Amino acid sequence: MSVPETILVATSDAAFGELLRTGLEESGKYGVTLVRSGGEVLSLSSTRAFDLAILDAELNDRPFVPLAQGLMNACPRMKVMVVPPENNLRHARLTGLRPHGYILSPFFLPDLLEGVETILATGENLLAEPLLVQTALGADGLNWAEDPLRAAQVLARLLAQVDASAALIGFEGKLWAFAGQIPEAAAQEIARALGEWRQDGARLDLARYARLHSTGGEHLIYTTALLDQLALALVYTRRAPLTRARAQAAHLREQLSRLAVPAAPPPTAGFDEPEGEEDAAPPFDLAALLAGMPSPDPGGEPPLAWTREEDLLGEDAISFPWERPARAGQEGLDWRKLLETPDDTPERTCSYVLLPALPEQHLTGALAEQISLCVRQVCQNFGWRLAALAVRPGQVQFSVVAGPDGACNNVASVVRQRTSERIFNRFPHLRAGSGDFWAPGSLELPGASSVPVESLRAFIAQTRQSQGYPASNSLE
Repeated sequence: MSVPETILVATSDAAFGELLRTGLEESGKYGVTLVRSGGEVLSLSSTRAFDLAILDAELNDRPFVPLAQGLMNACPRMKVMVVPPENNLRHARLTGLRPHGYILSPFFLPDLLEGVETILATGENLLAEPLLVQTALGADGLNWAEDPLRAAQVLARLLAQVDASAALIGFEGKLWAFAGQIPEAAAQEIARALGEWRQDGARLDLARYARLHSTGGEHLIYTTALLDQLALALVYTRRAPLTRARAQAAHLREQLSRLAVPAAPPPTAGFDEPEGEEDAAPPFDLAALLAGMPSPDPGGEPPLAWTREEDLLGEDAISFPWERPARAGQEGLDWRKLLETPDDTPERTCSYVLLPALPEQHLTGALAEQISLCVRQVCQNFGWRLAALAVRPGQVQFSVVAGPDGACNNVASVVRQRTSERIFNRFPHLRAGSGDFWAPGSLELPGASSVPVESLRAFIAQTRQSQGYPASNSLE
């Protein structure tokens, strides 16, 4: 049996560190040691030999570049991968450092494992350029405009680059794809309202404030044209600065437009096609692809009530106030300063409890590890900060910081669905007839403190009674 290669992971983010540790160890190829500070890195590296070190540049107890460079000089055979601040390879905190590779978040676990394997396989040789671990968007030839599932994956990754809580793509009032911290009903609601966006064929950017019927929350929704026939909408909190929303919408529009264009095939060697006689590929007809989509929820919720930007800022719906000529008496007015007011809306933190569908099912061992890993991955993918997590034999408790304006509304349902899928894939014998590993309902409490014992007992008793089991309020 081959000896697993050893990896040192150093990050002050406990959830991220656990995600790396579990993902690497589950491959069966690596033994992982997880530390939380630069001091621990120096202490361990002086007494143990590691094959690879993964260093989070957010470590703040030591100057990062001297720490990483000193490690590489002291242990020439050890490879070093860096998680850059803000996913920025040119960040000032990395000046002068040339590691063996970088890890950009978010990433797929298979991409990370492939990158680690590649770096470790190079032996004493250095790669020509540092290896970059990131999930390629569109590299497989399937662009997002041909597949709504692919579009949702692309949106989820691009959301990590902006402040928006959600993003969606709509076509003539129909939802093509969405990702982020709003329920699907809210995304459908916004998509229906995007039908007004195209007026007389105009391509306009619209910033509007709206109260969503499905969540009751008020949001800034910034909409921009995408590939002529589509609308891209970014959903922000009501107090988000318009300038930031505008810039971020332009950035995502550029990224999506680039990813939707298939790469040109390489030229065929040895043959010169006569000019004008090559077989041209038929143009991509997105309208035909989307025309068959059913209208979402016809006759359902009332139309979304928009507050138009022009109603808030004046008659000119296209230009922003800072782009207009100054009026008399307003020469000294700084619109940018007024609009860039920090969003002081407090983040919303909620705590949740889920119970297994079968009272006799205990959440221990490998099952507990899979649940813990999956909850952490879900929170990372959706941009929620996991404040606490406890997997106990009889229940799972976790606290999530998900932002204001009702962004916590769908946390429990998302975690329930994703963990059920993972459990049934890894442990098919646990598959329940309902397709849900968890008992109906969940306990939700505001704040990140531990759930009161009496509230937990009452929730367990009520849930088991509703399932037809004898009344029980045992915490185990």
